[in-house]
Amino acid sequence: MGHQWDGFWETAVKEITRAATSEPGAAKWQGPKMFRSPGRDFKLHGYVPFHLPGNFSLLYARKCLRFGLAERWTRLLMYKTVRRHFLTACKRVAHVAGATEILLLSGECLWDSLQEGVDFEELKRRAVQQLGGPPDLDISRFYAKEEVPIMPQDRVHYFLVSASELNGCS
Repeated sequence: MGHQWDGFWETAVKEITRAATSEPGAAKWQGPKMFRSPGRDFKLHGYVPFHLPGNFSLLYARKCLRFGLAERWTRLLMYKTVRRHFLTACKRVAHVAGATEILLLSGECLWDSLQEGVDFEELKRRAVQQLGGPPDLDISRFYAKEEVPIMPQDRVHYFLVSASELNGCS
């Protein structure tokens, strides 16, 4: 998802963390200790990684956020409780970040684009180009255990949702 901040702001990370989870604890910077701070890490690389309470992760990049959940992609596709937990947090993070759309991808897809600092519109364009086509998953549909392994392997399957579509999640 895109974000509204110009540069890196530790207060933004705190707001995102509060929005993502009610679990106690702060975001933990996952960058190399030699940089001594997330601000320096961001200045040198243009992105900075964090682990958040509630099994969430955050990559704060120049123009986009990668907000993730430490669960297998297949669990997100199949299980209502996992999806509701993640999408509720996504909706809250999108609100804080000023994002109107969310791209839900598996694993490290488009990692290089985030490192380059592209904006969200460019990220969506690259998703279509690099992942084999437009988003093809329906956010309201849960996939059966038997369906997931037989999904065509010639592309990456992903969601593109409007943050407002997630109204039933919280």
